Amino acid sequence: MSAASTLLWFCLVVRAAAAAYPRHILFELGLNRGQTLSDLLTATSEDRNRLKPLLSTLLGGQPFVPSQWCVQGFEANPVFAKQLRSLEESISNAGFCVRLNT
Repeated sequence: MSAASTLLWFCLVVRAAAAAYPRHILFELGLNRGQTLSDLLTATSEDRNRLKPLLSTLLGGQPFVPSQWCVQGFEANPVFAKQLRSLEESISNAGFCVRLNT
């Protein structure tokens, strides 16, 4: 295999691997019950979630596309741990990238 074909193969592999990763990461600190996260990824009403328009504005007017995001959430209060584990499981099962740390 020539150096050029090796480089091309490597670039294709890296590009394919990168396509599997989200384009953006959102850190949510202080999840509480996870209502904002749940609304962000599942609610259809813009009235219910004010974060979508904000993210769209920050992205230069591009629409919020959940599949392009990975959410890392944090909550220090153990009272919410069981509910957040359930939320993380249901959101992950729906195909979204999410990791909630309690």
